[in-house]
Amino acid sequence: MKILVIDDEYEILELLKIKLSAKKHQVYTASCGEEGIVMAGKFKPDLILLDVVMPGMDGVEVCGKLKASRKTKGIPVFMLSAMSQVYYIDEAFKQGADDYIMKPFKAAGLTDTIQEKFELYWKKNKKN
Repeated sequence: MKILVIDDEYEILELLKIKLSAKKHQVYTASCGEEGIVMAGKFKPDLILLDVVMPGMDGVEVCGKLKASRKTKGIPVFMLSAMSQVYYIDEAFKQGADDYIMKPFKAAGLTDTIQEKFELYWKKNKKN
């Protein structure tokens, strides 16, 4: 699976790249929203993992732009965020987010969680 991770924290990008690559996923990373949008259009990932709080364009806005684009609207977007307030979660889903994974997360189980959520996403969307 091709996965694009968009996060402004270098440590998170590296951790996810190492963990997901170990599971044989092809991982692309972007450190800001603008770069992530370009990479999503270029590489057409199977999944996007997107942070909410980033400088410049935040993840909710990025998600809205990805879901509004003909090229990227069908790509599932899972938000990765420490923002647990209902407002942020609601806004992410209003902009088209497909799931919301809370930080901090346990690195050991994260890849399994992502895989499970991805499989559930596809089962749900195949029925529709």
